[in-house]
Amino acid sequence: MKRLKRPVRDFKCTKDELIEDWESILGLKQKALEGNDNSFKYLRNIYVKGRDLAACVSYFYPELTGIQDECLFLSAESMVADLALVHGDHKKLLLGNQPIQFQTSKFKRNNLTNLSTWMNALFLNAICRRSRGLAQLTRMNLDLLRPEAAVRHPPQLEKKIAAFQAFARNDPQVGKKLVEAQHATDPRLNQGFETEFILAFDVFHIHLLALLIRGEEQEFEDVLYQALEAHHDYWKIENAESVSSDAFLSFPLIALAGIAYNRGMRFEIDSEYLPMRLVRGEFDFSESNRTMNK
Repeated sequence: MKRLKRPVRDFKCTKDELIEDWESILGLKQKALEGNDNSFKYLRNIYVKGRDLAACVSYFYPELTGIQDECLFLSAESMVADLALVHGDHKKLLLGNQPIQFQTSKFKRNNLTNLSTWMNALFLNAICRRSRGLAQLTRMNLDLLRPEAAVRHPPQLEKKIAAFQAFARNDPQVGKKLVEAQHATDPRLNQGFETEFILAFDVFHIHLLALLIRGEEQEFEDVLYQALEAHHDYWKIENAESVSSDAFLSFPLIALAGIAYNRGMRFEIDSEYLPMRLVRGEFDFSESNRTMNK
């Protein structure tokens, strides 16, 4: 059994503070369900705050599984809804398993919704086993999410997303897309961007996707552990005030491990970055009215 623990952080968070944040997210959910022309603001706040709270719960109060899981699902749903609005699609969007009642078909675009949003949405919807959300993501036109000409993003990002979208679509070209994505992670092609981040995260995500497609169980376990070590080393920083919620959980690795688990692959890894409860899809909705019919 391979083991990897998170470092102990100096700062604290009380249970009351977490509950207060949870109630704030529920308030945003109610506003978003009204479906007004500012819904995109509420949707983005839900997925940012929900994702952060789910990660913080895992670190400070892991016993609050009901809140953590509802946060993950709300974040996954709100990301899909936000992306759908960019595409002008406001029909049959859910939040908390309830339909968003839009009163208008004219929406302001959230300029912060981009290719990275789509990638994060894919990982969260995969963790939550939301087949509906994954299907919506595979149908989206990624051209609408590309940045303005004045805004730059790492060249590897589009190749990585193309590979994951091909995988989600069961596209026979997925192998070709994976090779292109692997080549695109070359630091020489991403000068001017944070190549340390690409090497610590994107390289592993693409490699793990290739391994789970091929069903190489032992190598998948080895590379998954290496990816967790890279995650640990990247976020092992002294300035606790600047720690992102990403330091507490690895959402991409949970998603990839969950997909592999669903395909019958097994691995012996014990890490707080990778809760096996989430990898196995064992969710707790004792504190919500949500059903598992996704």
